[in-house]
Amino acid sequence: MSHSNDATISEAQRKRLFAIIREAGLDNEEAKSFLSKWGYASSSLIKRLDYDAICNAIAFGHNLVESYY
Repeated sequence: MSHSNDATISEAQRKRLFAIIREAGLDNEEAKSFLSKWGYASSSLIKRLDYDAICNAIAFGHNLVESYY
């Protein structure tokens, strides 16, 4: 398993991300729009380096994405 900056998140991390998205009340289109602001067209492309920040941004208010840049 690679831990480089280019490594993508695991399937378990994707499942957790989807749970956080549902808990935040985002629908599929809102989730896609949110991820696109981070430069991701798909959750399977999310880098481990960005994962925690993305989860926190969704959990604590998905409108706060700009504060992470």
